Amino acid sequence: MRLQMFFLNFILISTWKENAAAFTTLVAEGIMLGICGWKSREICKVKVFNKNLLTVCVGTAAVVGICFTVRMAKFQSTVELLISVVLSGIAYFIVLIALKNENVLKLMKKFLKIKA
Repeated sequence: MRLQMFFLNFILISTWKENAAAFTTLVAEGIMLGICGWKSREICKVKVFNKNLLTVCVGTAAVVGICFTVRMAKFQSTVELLISVVLSGIAYFIVLIALKNENVLKLMKKFLKIKA
């Protein structure tokens, strides 16, 4: 693998300069992710598509939407960061609760039992 990356770097650096190293690193990491994912199927069975994954994806989309909306408001950078983090955290939590993410509901029940 390293030899292939070396030659790929050697070929691409003449035209892409420093971006060649970044690209070849991305390619190498992507290949290793695929190999590790494939080999890990022998060790454990993972259910890839489930309800919790869907709720997390919807929550993430809400966070992205909030961050883009706050960015369009043109606040000062520190204020923009603070507003984005706070609103994103609240929205993410609300989405996970509204879509009944099993892990969040278990944590909420556990937390409320300890406090009660």
